[in-house]
Amino acid sequence: MADPDVFVEAGAHDASTSLRVADSGVQRVLAFEANPVNHEHFSGMVDFRSRGVEYVHAALTDHAGPVVLHREVGLDGDPFVGHSSLAHRNHDVSPVPTPVKDVSVDGIRLDDAVGDCSRSALWVDVEGFNGPVLAGGPELLRRCAVLKIEVEDVEMWHEQALAVDVLGTLLEAGLVPVARDVQSPGQYNIVAVSSDMSRQDGVMEQVERFHHLARQRQSPALVDVARKSPAYGRASRFVRGMVRLR
Repeated sequence: MADPDVFVEAGAHDASTSLRVADSGVQRVLAFEANPVNHEHFSGMVDFRSRGVEYVHAALTDHAGPVVLHREVGLDGDPFVGHSSLAHRNHDVSPVPTPVKDVSVDGIRLDDAVGDCSRSALWVDVEGFNGPVLAGGPELLRRCAVLKIEVEDVEMWHEQALAVDVLGTLLEAGLVPVARDVQSPGQYNIVAVSSDMSRQDGVMEQVERFHHLARQRQSPALVDVARKSPAYGRASRFVRGMVRLR
């Protein structure tokens, strides 16, 4: 429905979402994966370029140049396909059973990587590194029609941008949250849309359909928890207001 000319997946892992978006006919699809082991592994499995996806081995951040990536490795120190982050994990809140190994990777800003576009769509899942990623793409955010982003209410990574910080950045860019899920305690995904997108025929109906279906699923208690979030409340009021305006 957004019909973007550019789709960006930040923290792509296997870039499966980017492949689906490319199949839908979006002109340009970029998938950024900073973990060198992940990138090498999945590049050997899929010919991304022939599928219409630019599968880029680089870390999205707020400046160009080398950055340090904390890559999880096996207990014996061997690398494996798994999680990594540019932020230091807070083990008091979010412990992991495996050690990490620091590696240097190329860093790039969203705006520099994408360049000019008229309308974008983004999915951001960067393990606590939302702040620098969004800071590197102010122009892209202003042209964004719809964005899905994983956020945290608690500091799972040291000095990370929390959900309230991310919401502030999105609102400044003209993106308003309209839906969220419940992923794990303190961690969830937000979907935000631009004001133009929110007025497009059928968009608010799809948002309301999501809320209705969420109530019908087998986890009403989790949905109730989500609905108590201040972020969810703001999104719900926005949705109801747009429906009244229409």
